[in-house]
Amino acid sequence: SLVLRGIWLLRQEEIDWWLYQIRMIQPELWDEFAGFIPEEERDDLRAAAARLERSGQIDRAAADGVQGEIRSLQNERAELKREVAFLKSLVSGEEHQLALTDHRLAEIGERAYRFEVTLSKSSDKAGTVEGEVVFSVKGEAEGVLRTLDMEALTDGRRNRIGIKFKNFQKLSADLRLPEGFEPTEVVVEVKPRVQGFGAFQQTFAWSLSDA
Repeated sequence: SLVLRGIWLLRQEEIDWWLYQIRMIQPELWDEFAGFIPEEERDDLRAAAARLERSGQIDRAAADGVQGEIRSLQNERAELKREVAFLKSLVSGEEHQLALTDHRLAEIGERAYRFEVTLSKSSDKAGTVEGEVVFSVKGEAEGVLRTLDMEALTDGRRNRIGIKFKNFQKLSADLRLPEGFEPTEVVVEVKPRVQGFGAFQQTFAWSLSDA
């Protein structure tokens, strides 16, 4: 039998052999190993790899910054939509007498999320509110804008949430997104069936809540 033993002490000559001299034994494998480094920089693989790593870190930091800006703009857009809806109700003389507050979006699994929001009266108007609420999610898939309805988001289990309350009701739904779909906002449609409480729609930016 033949027993081969190798001892790796991380000495400079051993590192240099592994990075450079091994190409004399296995040139094709070495070319594959060092192929991501420009040919003129292959005499110093460690320095070239370090430069690429720094470049990758900068790219990731830039991407994180862009994502933060996008989330901020989405929040501003949702706030503007709420203000426009309120102004429209004043101009038309209508007032829906209800408000959506305390929304929360949490990740509960792979491509699975829980959206929660509280629906309450925004005035002292008496009476019980009855009706239904529908969630939908807007986003993009393969460069095309899409809107997923509640039935699609819940695998056919729900198409609405029934409401019946005197003061407030907490609403919650578990939503599952299909692969390749990038969400941008959640749309909540409130449809009361009681006179004096008008239907309305409110949009929330797709942004995970802090734990």
